[in-house]
Amino acid sequence: MKKAIVTGATGFVGHHLVKDLVNNGYKVLAMIRPDSKNIVKLQNIANVEIVEYDLSALKDASRKINDNYDVFFHLGWEGVSGEKQSNYDIQISNIKFSLDAMDLAYQTKCTRFIGAGSIQEKECLIEMPKEQEAKNQGNAYKTAKLAAHFFCKLKASKLNMEFFWPLLTNTYGIGELSNRLVNNVIRQLINGHEPALTKADQLYDFIYITDVARAYRYIAEKGKSYNQYVIGSGRVIPLKDYLVELKDIVKPDATLGFGRHIYSGVYMSIEDLKNENLSKDTGFKIEVPFNEGIRLTAEWHRRLK
Repeated sequence: MKKAIVTGATGFVGHHLVKDLVNNGYKVLAMIRPDSKNIVKLQNIANVEIVEYDLSALKDASRKINDNYDVFFHLGWEGVSGEKQSNYDIQISNIKFSLDAMDLAYQTKCTRFIGAGSIQEKECLIEMPKEQEAKNQGNAYKTAKLAAHFFCKLKASKLNMEFFWPLLTNTYGIGELSNRLVNNVIRQLINGHEPALTKADQLYDFIYITDVARAYRYIAEKGKSYNQYVIGSGRVIPLKDYLVELKDIVKPDATLGFGRHIYSGVYMSIEDLKNENLSKDTGFKIEVPFNEGIRLTAEWHRRLK
């Protein structure tokens, strides 16, 4: 039986990854925060061992792990939204935690390490070199992701470990309660409000959560070490087209408030978002198209009302 360690195992991506791994023959060591209220997401799942460890204690975790593993998924990250994204201390700590995770992977005999990269790293590389004031304090999160990426890549070479840092685009789906774009627009439409949006002319790629989990597993099983993988659907189109499609599924007679906000973010290119390496190296293809994913997600939100 293949064996995997997953940090951040009760997070939106993490708990779906754990379920996908178990359903495909893995034994999983799920590492979660002490006293996590989300432990219920993983309880009573066969072949899942749950251990409570704060990210700051990862460097000592091997003392209580009495088995060897094959692959290490490091999805744990503090401060992924809100004010914590711009908290320098929190984000700098995440870099150290990522390196500690690599040490734990080495100590538990994992031969492959998969980190939790973000497409926002590419945004940061576009935005930060500009010869102008860096007003977007959210770049603290993006910069920390980049730093963790590069430090871990260096350490992987030192430890002679196969290394992957896939960049996740925009995931959505059942089980996420955040105020991210898809959730926010769905909830406003369900409640009869007109969402206030930008012109939404920037390119986007959305991918459903179960496809995200499967992509991580495919990378672990079939990926080529150090290759750059973008986890996305491969359908790169203007955000406006996605949102109109979402509206037509959730509430066809509604209107969308395009242009009510000014977009001050980064414009990505098709080249930035394409996921050809992922499909070429692993054979990955999405199983849940956007229209089906939105239908499922909207039905879930309606049940929550």
